[in-house]
Parts: sequence; C-alpha cells; structure tokens
Amino acid sequence: MNYFSWLLLKIIKKIDGQRSSSGIFHLLTGKRSAQTIQDAFLFQCTQIVGSMKEMSRQAYEEAIRKLVINDLVMLEKRAVILTKNGELKLRALDDIFHLPKSYNASRFEWNGLTNFFWERLSLTIQTLSYVNIKQYTFIPVTYKMNTQRWVKSYLTHSSSTYQEISINLHKEIKQFLLNLSNEEAELFVSRLTSPYKTGKTYSQLSHLYQNDPLYTKIYFHSILHRLIHEVKSNSDYTFLKKFIPVLNNIQLLTASATESKKLLDIGKTMKEVSEIRNLKESTIEDHVIELALFDPLFDYESFISAEQMEEIILISNRLGTKKLRAIKEKLPCEINYFQIRLALTKMEENN
Repeated sequence: MNYFSWLLLKIIKKIDGQRSSSGIFHLLTGKRSAQTIQDAFLFQCTQIVGSMKEMSRQAYEEAIRKLVINDLVMLEKRAVILTKNGELKLRALDDIFHLPKSYNASRFEWNGLTNFFWERLSLTIQTLSYVNIKQYTFIPVTYKMNTQRWVKSYLTHSSSTYQEISINLHKEIKQFLLNLSNEEAELFVSRLTSPYKTGKTYSQLSHLYQNDPLYTKIYFHSILHRLIHEVKSNSDYTFLKKFIPVLNNIQLLTASATESKKLLDIGKTMKEVSEIRNLKESTIEDHVIELALFDPLFDYESFISAEQMEEIILISNRLGTKKLRAIKEKLPCEINYFQIRLALTKMEENN
C-alpha cells in the first residue's frame, strides 16, 4: 500500500468514527470552515490538515472505496471506521511510513506559505544561475505571474548586486543543509533548476523515500517547513528571510468569523452578534472558537473560566473520549456544549 493509504488510515483512526467521510476529506484538503478548523485541533490533525489541498473529491472517494473493498475500513452510517484488519495494516504501515517531525501543515501549508516561499526561492536561484553566465532567456520553473513579478522586483530593487545575492543565498542555504541528513540535502538540492540541470520531480526522487512520490513530497515540504522556521527564528538568515511572505494566523480566519470579531471587539455579546448578523448563535460560537485558536489577542477566557476549562479536560481524559454528549453528562449543568468544545479545542492546541 502507498503513503496516501497510510495517511487515510491514520486520520480515520484519530477521528474514531466521530466525523463523517466528508469531514475527513475537508481536513485533508483544508476547507476554510469553522468545523474543519476546530476538528484539526480537536482530533490532533494539525500536522496534516490542508496537506492535500489539490486532491479531488473523486480521488478521495476512490481511495476510501478501495479501503472498504480490502476490509480495512467500514462505513457506519456516515462515519468511516477502521476494521480489525485496518488496525493491523496500520500497525504494519507504521513501520514503513511516518510524518516527518518538522512537517506541520497547519502552520506552513494551509495558508500557502510553503508554496509562496519555494516558488520565490527556486525561481530566484534559477534566474541568478542563468544571469551569472549571461544567459537571459530560459524556461522559468513557475509561470505564476505574481511570483515572477515578485522575483523581478526583488532583484531589481535590492541594494545588493546579483553576485552578492548569489553568494549570500548559497552561504545561507549551505549553512542550513549542513544540519540535514545526506538524503534530505540531496532531496533539496535535486529540486533546484539551473543551466546545468533541471530540477527533478517527486517521482524521479522517490527512490529516496520508499518509491512513493507523495511520501517524497511530504518529506521535501518538511525540509521547507524546517527551513522557514529556522529562517524566521535565526538572524543569520538575512537574505533568505526576504523570501518569506508576511502571513499570520489571523489570515486563517474565515471571512464570517472576521466580521463577528469586529462586533465582539466592541463589546457585543454572542447573542447580540447573532441578532445583528442574522445568524444562528451556534454559528457565532463557531466563530469564537476560531478566534480563540488563531487570534493570540482574543480574550476567550471571558467565555469560560479556568476552573471550567480544567474540569472539562479532566472529565475528557478520565473518560478517554472527546464525544461531547458523554462529557456533558458528567459535568455540572451550567457548563454548556459550546464551553466543552472551546475547552477541548484549546486543550489540543496546547498539546
């Protein structure tokens, strides 16, 4: 079985029948909805949420169908659950595949940060390598106009010469690669294009990672995640830092949550916001949970006390479940479902 099958089995086990097949699809593709955002944290799927943004619904349904045919999962009502054979297969695949430690889709994939960074960096390196040998026409590694405009602007307006940029980028990338394994360094360098070589595809490089193109891609992106993290936190990477677009967690908020935030910020209650916006109060509750996750300045503690948070987490851990009804039955009646969802989501964020 391939890496994608392993990934599906892994998520299905985490969800444990508590979400529909569609919910799993939305996690993988990173649907920008309050439910998907909450589920990513609630079921400890932040590392992989949005990692398969380009996957079609048809491809997903076909993959699930094959798992059902092979008696690895079963469909129960709308939920997907691992069978005993699925549990055994997952354990066997765990010895072959894994998610690299530095891979974090919620931080680097969901908002497009990794693609922005790599497209800018790879096109700049390609451009400099051609210009340095006075060859000014070439087939670019990306035809995206916003990337091409950014690279042109960067090279044109930089206070450094092309040669200085080349030397410093080489120095900083080399410094980073020295901390990688030989296999990882080879993967990174092999993806770059110059006048002397064309960057290799994931299929061409899959011999490095179980002959699986998707596994190879995930590993490559994990290297980029690590690089972006180090560049952001280390002042030595002054040239590479310029390639990171200014994005933050606020941009993960859905547009509707952003509108609710404006009203909450001026002191409106959730009930008042729902009336003003003509939305269900449960929808505003979803927005509050989004804000608690992605806005570091948002005061979610005005909706739940520290004692209530602690009590909810204690019951969840004791019961070994995140099922809201089971937890609610063991709590005082004044604690509502919204507060349980908020507590569980914040708990997973902090893990």
